[in-house]
Amino acid sequence: MTELIIIAGANGSGKTTFSKQILAETGFEFLNADEIEKELAISKLQAGKVFFNRLETFLSYQTSFVLESTLSGNYLVKALEKAKQQGYVIRIVYVFLENPNDCIQRIKLRVKLGGHFVPDEDVIRRYYRSKANFWNTYKSLVDSWIMIYNSTDTAPQRVAIGKGNGFVVEIENLFQDFLNEFEK
Repeated sequence: MTELIIIAGANGSGKTTFSKQILAETGFEFLNADEIEKELAISKLQAGKVFFNRLETFLSYQTSFVLESTLSGNYLVKALEKAKQQGYVIRIVYVFLENPNDCIQRIKLRVKLGGHFVPDEDVIRRYYRSKANFWNTYKSLVDSWIMIYNSTDTAPQRVAIGKGNGFVVEIENLFQDFLNEFEK
């Protein structure tokens, strides 16, 4: 079985932490534009081109892989459709925080520890787009998905699980907060 696991969420939500855990469990290849930029010491634009080339290569060779994305755009829609046609099993782990300010604070800490910076206005814009795109577009394109609330105050909490547009809510108040927040 060939798998594509998408670790998604706004900048600063904790995607890379989840990605590393899943990579350790699966041994899959990893696709992340930020990591490509850092690894090859190239510009964001160049890293984006390498990202899409690697994405095409993974799909062409039917390689199982983990892809990290904010889902703040719709650029993955065609890739997911292609992967589906090739028989991939596609899952999304959607990681979210209470608000974009929490993401901004995490990014500030990450920068102090040597990580990459993302401008506040980009974080805020992507936070809302990411949630809306996950809920309105991406969840219906995959075989299964899980929403995880990743607060700094508690251990990560599974909020909902689903297949396409069908789902089971496990933590009602966090689920409602998720829906209310992205509709603003």
